[in-house]
Amino acid sequence: MECLICFSDLDDSNIVNYKTTQNSKWYKSNFCIECIETLKKTQFNRYCDSVINTKCLKEQRALLLRGPPINIRDKHGFPECGEEEVYMLCKQIDNTLIDPKLEGSLKNHYWGTM
Repeated sequence: MECLICFSDLDDSNIVNYKTTQNSKWYKSNFCIECIETLKKTQFNRYCDSVINTKCLKEQRALLLRGPPINIRDKHGFPECGEEEVYMLCKQIDNTLIDPKLEGSLKNHYWGTM
């Protein structure tokens, strides 16, 4: 099996497992740890750029209805999540938990105060 982004072979050293909800079982991601870290750094800004720069009203409406992402989300990398965000990430090699929160994203309680 290989990473769907960079095509590196997925092995114990770079496989990341994920949960869809607090009580779900762990699933193997289709992305390597390096690509997941890159997505965590870029996904929130890409969402903001898309909302601001889209020329299509339908696309902008869909983005706004979905709302700003908080955690990483990708239906190809985390297929069991579908269109939902990942609940938790974990390195397979040592079971270290990885926070799925996107860099720059804001927690739910912040949006309620606006």
